[in-house]
Amino acid sequence: MFPFYLIKLCKHRGIYFANSLFRPIFRRNFAYGSLESTIYALATGGVRSAVAVVRVSGPKSQQVLQEIGQFRQFPLPRVATVKRLYDISGGSLIDHAMVLWFPGPKSYTGEDSCEFHVHGGPAVIHALLRNIGSFKGCRMAEPGEFTKRAFLNGKMDLTEVDGLGDLISSETEMQRVQALNQMTGSLGKLYESWRNDIAKCLADVEAFIDFGEDENIEDNILENVHGRLEFLLKIMKTHLRDSRKGERLRTGVTVAILGKPNVGKSSLLNILCRQEAAIVSDIPGTTRDVLRATINVNGYPVLLADTAGLRYDPADIIETEGIRRALKEAQSADIIVLLVDLNDPKLTCVSTERQLLIQEEIMGPLNWNEDMLSLVEERTLIVGNKLDLDRNKQLAVREDLFNAMISCKTSEGFDQFLSKLSEQVSTLCADPKSEEAYITHERYRSHLENCVLHLEEYLQESRKWSSRPQDCNIDFALQSVPLKNAMNSIGCITGHFGTEDILDIIFRDFCIGK
Repeated sequence: MFPFYLIKLCKHRGIYFANSLFRPIFRRNFAYGSLESTIYALATGGVRSAVAVVRVSGPKSQQVLQEIGQFRQFPLPRVATVKRLYDISGGSLIDHAMVLWFPGPKSYTGEDSCEFHVHGGPAVIHALLRNIGSFKGCRMAEPGEFTKRAFLNGKMDLTEVDGLGDLISSETEMQRVQALNQMTGSLGKLYESWRNDIAKCLADVEAFIDFGEDENIEDNILENVHGRLEFLLKIMKTHLRDSRKGERLRTGVTVAILGKPNVGKSSLLNILCRQEAAIVSDIPGTTRDVLRATINVNGYPVLLADTAGLRYDPADIIETEGIRRALKEAQSADIIVLLVDLNDPKLTCVSTERQLLIQEEIMGPLNWNEDMLSLVEERTLIVGNKLDLDRNKQLAVREDLFNAMISCKTSEGFDQFLSKLSEQVSTLCADPKSEEAYITHERYRSHLENCVLHLEEYLQESRKWSSRPQDCNIDFALQSVPLKNAMNSIGCITGHFGTEDILDIIFRDFCIGK
């Protein structure tokens, strides 16, 4: 049974609830331009193809479909229909096409929409777009405008919109799975459940503020709110302590290839990229700047960086700058691949340890403390190269120093190296196939951190209430403000509050027609 005092509070505050889920309904009053216009665009990109799809959405969609298709009997909703398309000014044939009719609200945008699947020749597409544009009230869509309308019409929340954008941009299998999970609402449902929990607590607090003990308020209502919020705060803090695994999977794991001149860094980059991305030469210092490439490692995105060779006596100021950039890359990389020449005499020394080897190869020119050295050691894979050279000399090499030993010339040992790299990459990224939800955008993290701060502010004040509940100087109305701010912080993630300033940022990266 819904508590009487909450029904009275809802009427008093102008808040309305749907069903028994106690879910607040907020009307969206956006001012992003009129939805009265009809938009259209080529949705399949500007490349020559067998089939091109042109989308139309808005109040003129039915008229556009009817007049260009010249239907005697209008097509059934969501049923593909083969039809000839005609020029509305001269009546000449444009193309034989397949058309689909999507009456709102059961469409992608929530509006009346239609699609023309025509042959992908530029002349066909141009003729169709010209005809659609000749209708009064029809205009070309802006980037992401179809999806923006879907959001404004309540078909998607902002986390689903971001998931769709990530799905379009995904290049690896794991990125695809994570984006698809988010697009289908997994993350949005989690955040919305937290927002609803805070809304329930806020309703209880405001009921206490407005009615006190005069309207049959439950005993210990504020203590119950305190306990529920403490539990929610614990869950949110655990969610934030994710080592940015979701964001790293979305953007890619950065891997810096470091080592002394002529150890094979550029050769390794070329083998991993399967193309000649870097110039390979026997001349020391060939690579001066940071060369970047993106590869797929067992479904995970990896951003490679080939760097200048590290040595104490650079030949000129350009190589000096290259070394500085290489060391800077080492500090920011998620993984360091330290490439070492297996024919180096120091590798046979019994006293050589992994940390000392890293310090000698990478840290020699720097004066870093032990903590920084340990941090670098944790994310460094030591890889011995030139396994194809003098085998007799290499028999004495300390194999325990290396994560893998390879030959960039013969590709020997590469399976072991890729296995080690894949293992390290997978531990740094989210597992999208698990049931755990991960933060995927920095924007989400920022709003969640703000929400945590607001909840902590409320809980800190609520402890004062419990210590002096009869204190007339406590303004309980002001003490509920942090809960409203916490709700709004989560609402900024899903799009239920304060979205005006972030909508354009989100949608501008979408392609035309999406």
